[in-house]
Amino acid sequence: MRRQLRSLFGLLYFYSMAYILRSPLSVPLLVFRMSVFVILLTLVGGHEYAVYALSGALVALAFGAGLSQFSVDINALRVSGYRYILLTAPLGPATFAIGTALGMSLLSFVGLTVFFLPWYYICHPGLQGVLELGLVLALTWLIGLSIGFLLSILIRTPHVLFNVTDTVYALLVYLMPVYYPIELLPQSLRPLTLISPATHAGILVREIAVEGHIVSPLNMYVIIVVAAALLALISRISKWREA
Repeated sequence: MRRQLRSLFGLLYFYSMAYILRSPLSVPLLVFRMSVFVILLTLVGGHEYAVYALSGALVALAFGAGLSQFSVDINALRVSGYRYILLTAPLGPATFAIGTALGMSLLSFVGLTVFFLPWYYICHPGLQGVLELGLVLALTWLIGLSIGFLLSILIRTPHVLFNVTDTVYALLVYLMPVYYPIELLPQSLRPLTLISPATHAGILVREIAVEGHIVSPLNMYVIIVVAAALLALISRISKWREA
């Protein structure tokens, strides 16, 4: 167990060097890009809209860490040959999977921390709200991670994968009521948006922001079921040599 933990921390250090320590501009650029989006939405919607914009940013970062970041990077790891170097190390499938998933998401995790601070300052949720937020974002991350991994298996060409994941992310996040309340949509269109897990996560985060806790447990059940189903599918079709 101790050996596996040392291997896990070593793998996380490896990814932190690549994503953060040797790329010091990565975090400021990510924060700047998301901040511009949040500020524009707040300017258009008014000061009170900051809560919705920040809530949407949290969901978008958690979901995008897996779908946009992980999918492309795990594919690049395979193409570059670094995967074979890591596979020769005494990691084991669980350590490699967990370490790679967390390591490739480090940049988004830093971004989540940055945007959580103003969200918390504005919303002032209690301990229950913070714990529920953490659970929602963790499940959202797992769903994005699972979708990204499946796409990386199906699509091996890097530039095609990038275009596909970028399009899927735009469809599931930007077009859906993630940055804005679902009530702004016509009643006839609302059921269509529920196909996106990010929609359910966005509703939950906004409820925590406004009410201090989850009000609609059905949305929570949906993302739990989706996350469990995707993880079960991955464990069934993936192999250690495809990690």
